[in-house]
Amino acid sequence: METANTLPVRANEKPMQPARILRKAAVHALSAGAAFALAYGGSFAGISPFGLAFAAAVPFPYCVTAAAGACAGYALGAVGAAEILRFAAAVLAAVMLRVIAECFLRADIPRILYPAGAAVSALATGAAVLSVEGFTSALMLRLVCETILAGGACMLFGEVMPREALYATPNTQPSPARDWLERTRSEGRTRLALVFSAAVFIAALAPFRVLGLSPSVSLAALLILSAAFIAGAEGGSVAGVAFSAALLLRGESVTLALMLCLGGVLAGALSPLGRLLSAGVFCAAGGFLVLLNPVGDAYVLFALCIVGAAIFLCIPPKVLAEAQRSVQPMPIAEADGQAVRLLDDTSLALKQVRECVERVSLSLEELGAKHALDADAHGEEIQVRTRTLRDAVSEQLGGMEDILHDLGETLSNSGRYLPAQSAQAKATAIRAGLACRSADCTLDRRGHIELRLILSEMPGEGRLPGADFDYAAFLRKLQRAAGVDLREISLEKARGGEYEWEFAQKAAYALDVGVAQRARGDARLCGDYYAQFMLPGGETVFLLSDGMGTGGRAVVDSALTCTLFSTLAQAGLSFPCALRLTNAALMAKSAEESLATLDAAVFDPYTGELRLYKAGAAASILTAKRTAERVESDSLPAGILREIAFGEHKRSLAAGDICVLFSDGAVFEDDSPLRDLLNGWSKSAEKLAQAVLSLALRGVPANEQDDATAAVLKVESAAG
Repeated sequence: METANTLPVRANEKPMQPARILRKAAVHALSAGAAFALAYGGSFAGISPFGLAFAAAVPFPYCVTAAAGACAGYALGAVGAAEILRFAAAVLAAVMLRVIAECFLRADIPRILYPAGAAVSALATGAAVLSVEGFTSALMLRLVCETILAGGACMLFGEVMPREALYATPNTQPSPARDWLERTRSEGRTRLALVFSAAVFIAALAPFRVLGLSPSVSLAALLILSAAFIAGAEGGSVAGVAFSAALLLRGESVTLALMLCLGGVLAGALSPLGRLLSAGVFCAAGGFLVLLNPVGDAYVLFALCIVGAAIFLCIPPKVLAEAQRSVQPMPIAEADGQAVRLLDDTSLALKQVRECVERVSLSLEELGAKHALDADAHGEEIQVRTRTLRDAVSEQLGGMEDILHDLGETLSNSGRYLPAQSAQAKATAIRAGLACRSADCTLDRRGHIELRLILSEMPGEGRLPGADFDYAAFLRKLQRAAGVDLREISLEKARGGEYEWEFAQKAAYALDVGVAQRARGDARLCGDYYAQFMLPGGETVFLLSDGMGTGGRAVVDSALTCTLFSTLAQAGLSFPCALRLTNAALMAKSAEESLATLDAAVFDPYTGELRLYKAGAAASILTAKRTAERVESDSLPAGILREIAFGEHKRSLAAGDICVLFSDGAVFEDDSPLRDLLNGWSKSAEKLAQAVLSLALRGVPANEQDDATAAVLKVESAAG
């Protein structure tokens, strides 16, 4: 369990109540405005069930204001008092069904309930009107169409809203953005529902004019181009057909419908080559159709399409790239490729485990011979214990079940392949004169872009491909293709004579690490051990372990703990799984009690997030904005019990913030001198670690000192 004593106590940072009120008021206003537009302008060939469908799809309590907006829209847009009363009654009936279901039933609500309620309300009120005015085949057919559209539109509107808020009880705590994004990535019907909803809304805005012009045409062009860029040929084609059909049914010209339909198809097909070319071909298609049929207001509609294309080109590339990454699913072939790579990494991890145990065992035997540790009983004991480390291999192999389980979780959270960025990156490399065979642009599970170029040959010598190669210009173009700032990771020769050029998203922060150690008394070895490495996603990991006892006896356990844990973590296993396997190795290596603490600090240079994992480790000190905080955990060290778990802590840091990790030989009883030292420190982390260790051991008699380590993690802004 986490305990944190803040020095001084921070103010309680709760969201301000007025901000929450404003957000709710904005949602209420948006619901009412959308329902009004759909009811007022959403009449297609005399059929107008979309205001009713939207009001029935909006979750409680916003459905109440949506109902008011829909009733106002029908009152201003419907023909005849009977139609106004009919749609008002249908809206109130559908919304009352939702209010009763969510506020009084308080149980799981079937997804079909609200669409069925909208359809039944439209059917019942329409039948009541027909019973007075008389039944005819045309009116009955119209009623059937309205009933089907009311239910179907309600279901499709519901698909683009948070599912928990629509179909769960009011006691749930939905996450609207995450729910919608996950469904958009994985479910094709959600993407189709989004296009349908947008098309209906754009068509409903057609009657509204600004200076005699309809902004719905420009909005339609903007959304079609955005869909083409985000989803490629499929997105452009579907959006073009949907928007042109909706506007055509709303009474707009055939020329406009053909402009949007043909432009969407061509823009989607050429979207991998860049949005400028995509927007250009969209406008060219419209101009060609206007020249073929220059009647009515064709030139005005063409000008409005150009305005929409201009707005599209003004959208920042990073915004479109983020939208593209949010909704694109990973192709099956890429997912299979990642699965193969993960399995290969796991096989390599098992091999590294065996090599790790052998390496630590041999190095400790050589160390014992060098310092004549085998001359006494203690040295003989060390040699026996180091030889038994090899027995831990069978225990590691017995942990295959944990590894495979962890692989399943890793696969479910693996990165996504970005086809559009990959195609643009490959085209950029080819235009730069590189023999680029393929380009793989992926988004890892933490949302960071990675890019790998496979070059079939490397003209020229040295780091860059050719003396006349403009690396700076190439990197700028590559960054535009990826949608983020990039930094070069490596340029290496791969199998078959090919070259792999890897780039990663540029981070916002860097981590300066400094370590100071002191062995007990005049001992040659410090019983503490530390390691530092980087995870594939770019996160920096620092490990600190304190073995039981002091000197050579303790370093056996701490070295094994750090080395084995880092090997497993770098192979892709989660920290809990790596800790379980490390714990099993400590328990299997000797019949005697053998334990070691473990501190693992994981820093994300993109977000500034620091995650601390503690297994029996001493308290750590965090300073953020000149405020010191003591973080500790009640977890147990590795090597004691078969069941073990980390104590986990998360903090958000910024440039200038500091985290200090200690072994138990350097723990402060009074944090005040340390807090004074950390405040305003501007020198390197290495010098701070030395100062912290000297301060911790000041005044402690030599015979009472233990092996001591102080590790400083100092956050800095990333250079250039």
